[in-house]
Amino acid sequence: MPSAKLRDINKRWSKGEFINGLDPNFGNESIGDPHDYYTPDWIYGSIYACTESGTATSITAYIAQLSSFLPKFKYALHKLSDLSLVAYTAEGTMTTDFEGWWPLDVVWGGTLEATDYILAPWFDDWMWLYTKYHYQRGRNQNIAYNSFPDPLDPLVAHYDISIFCSYTVAVVAKRMVGNGLTCVVT
Repeated sequence: MPSAKLRDINKRWSKGEFINGLDPNFGNESIGDPHDYYTPDWIYGSIYACTESGTATSITAYIAQLSSFLPKFKYALHKLSDLSLVAYTAEGTMTTDFEGWWPLDVVWGGTLEATDYILAPWFDDWMWLYTKYHYQRGRNQNIAYNSFPDPLDPLVAHYDISIFCSYTVAVVAKRMVGNGLTCVVT
């Protein structure tokens, strides 16, 4: 019997949810609750597994404006095993009345392997971040908004952020021969 993940992929594939094949994301693609407003100068992250090697291209989080604040923000990817900085994005600036998925392109790093990562947004002012309770999945660190720390020195927290990383996978050409035919798959 296929795994739950494979059954989910097959179900989503049949609905036409994938543009170029398998879902090139890892993280949490569901919208949580506007659990709480998040304070400036705190990095809030959650742990997610990347199941294959690739290159991170963007990180997307479900965020919203809080009151009249228009913070700057960015996202990062830290490797869980050694807390090293793997990638970070360009900086965004909140717009009035925004609520939704906000993607930012990776501008530094991005080499992925099949392992666990911490996906984390960081704000310079107050903002809504969407989460759900998840025992010990969260990680956070209080540090003035500037350059992402390397390594991260986080505390353990209990939330699952609505955030995911999009990535590409290196394509390897394969030569198949059978019944007198040669086919190159790329």
